[in-house]
Amino acid sequence: MHSIMKLMLAGALALGGSLAWGVGDVNRLEAGRLQAVKGIGPKLSQRIVEERQRSPFRDWDDFIDRMPGVGERTAQKFSAQGLTVNGQSFGSAPANARTPARNSVTAYAPRTPPAPPPESATLRR
Repeated sequence: MHSIMKLMLAGALALGGSLAWGVGDVNRLEAGRLQAVKGIGPKLSQRIVEERQRSPFRDWDDFIDRMPGVGERTAQKFSAQGLTVNGQSFGSAPANARTPARNSVTAYAPRTPPAPPPESATLRR
């Protein structure tokens, strides 16, 4: 019983520690804090800091567009660890507020077949 409590405490500390270091906004975190997010190393964190000095990231689509090598899947992983852009998690913006990402495939409704020509337009033999 005692070892179970220790295990639960260790798990809670590990979870709390990772959340404490991984949570934050990409426009506000220092390079060292960005590196606490799995998948963000020294080079990417430095590029993020340099890019946001030009102008802050508006949303996740802006972040993806301005960070080569970061796509939607990577953004989702970063967001799952607590990284936000302007306080928003990836995919939390309303669908009509999101702009299509680069190279995304837009789904279209199937086309209806054309109407048959009127009888007067058909050839008679």
